[in-house]
Amino acid sequence: MAKTNNLKVELLKSYHLKNNYLRMLNGLDDPRIIENIFNALEIAQEIGSKIWQCKYYNDIAEYYKLTRDFDNALDFYKKNLLMLKGIIKTPDYNAYKEWGGNYENTCLDVADIYIQVNRIDAAKTYNQMAKSVLDTIEGGYSDVSRYRYMVNELEINLLENDIESANKRLLIIQDSIPEVFKRPFREYAKLYLQGLVSYHEGNFKKAIASFESIDTVRIKNNERLGLFHNDLYKYLYKSHLQLGNSKKSDYYFDLHMESLNGQMDLNNSVNLNLKNTELAKYNEEVSVLSEQRAEQRFYLIAFISGSLISFIGVILFFKKRQKKKLNRLVAEIKSQRQVVKREKIALNIHDEEIKRIIKRLHKLEEKEYYLRIDCTAINLAKKLKTNTTYLSKIINVHYQKNFTTYINDLRIDYVLERLQNDSQLRKYSIQGIANEIGFKSKESFNAAFKKRTGVLPSALIKELKKTTDYQRI
Repeated sequence: MAKTNNLKVELLKSYHLKNNYLRMLNGLDDPRIIENIFNALEIAQEIGSKIWQCKYYNDIAEYYKLTRDFDNALDFYKKNLLMLKGIIKTPDYNAYKEWGGNYENTCLDVADIYIQVNRIDAAKTYNQMAKSVLDTIEGGYSDVSRYRYMVNELEINLLENDIESANKRLLIIQDSIPEVFKRPFREYAKLYLQGLVSYHEGNFKKAIASFESIDTVRIKNNERLGLFHNDLYKYLYKSHLQLGNSKKSDYYFDLHMESLNGQMDLNNSVNLNLKNTELAKYNEEVSVLSEQRAEQRFYLIAFISGSLISFIGVILFFKKRQKKKLNRLVAEIKSQRQVVKREKIALNIHDEEIKRIIKRLHKLEEKEYYLRIDCTAINLAKKLKTNTTYLSKIINVHYQKNFTTYINDLRIDYVLERLQNDSQLRKYSIQGIANEIGFKSKESFNAAFKKRTGVLPSALIKELKKTTDYQRI
């Protein structure tokens, strides 16, 4: 058994190395990477290795983090921290922690997310948790982890507008970038961090000099790996704007928007790979269970044949009752949908403009624009060639609801119909359904669904599945 497990550990290592190669060769959105992660997870679970499970759960979390799905990323990272805390003193942990599933790096990843969403206290807490471990170890990968810790501290200093501490931290970082990083990355890191600090202290000329010295080839290579530097171009266009150079500012603003679009395209591709892999695994599990149940039914036929008439009677009764229950639930949901009551309120907007905007709104509703994750008031106003003030006022009066409720209700009405007619959608996780219709998190989807219908989506799906199961019998 030990020999078999050792061979499987070597296989787990090979999946890691293979994914690094695929990522460098084809970029982050190669679907084979996600497939390899899930295959490796199955092996780790099969041999009961928690450290390898944590390593590949961290890989999934990293994908969510790079695509800015921070809720899912944090969920995976924090579950891993609980598991890692329980095995941190085991031989298995010490033998394989350098492969990625270790406590301190997971803390650093969580801190990095909290920095990105400007939650300073939480970022400080997790960064210090990482430091408490790093202070007890030396050499190996710990030099890279210490570098990450110091970069996090510098960014926290900038969030707190503590420029003096940020400059001191910058000098330490520039002298201690680990040699394990190749020279182009070390040069890139020095210039980027120097530009970042210069920008925040208001030295825009120095910030521009640092940022514009960065090798553009390095930037493009990083984008293939999922490392988009939107902030780099943002700081450049803002710095040039501060200095009154509108031509340069426009140039870097266009690059900033191009980078954002590239990030969005990658996010969609990666999320689709994750969704397809999860669905394939789910269907595989369903197939195995179906085979098991078929075998069980074979042995039960003799037992139930004598009670067949009674059984059919009971099934028909429950089928009828279940159908009534579902119909009642759907009827209750429909009855709770708000009826639009248009009131005559002075909008201080020309009637022709109101009619034009409402007409354009209807067209975008028909095209299901509301399902896009970037369907915000600003983006919708641009689509309608109006401003957010006019848009909000017209929606408030015409639909008797605010913009957020208007968009959420359209999404919920859409998903209600799809859930009733699309059995595949009912197999998605709640997070998967939420992403499918434009919500960034399952929490916001649950809240909007409950507000619109009076029930959680999981409750409706449960009833729909029950009805489907009874209809198959």
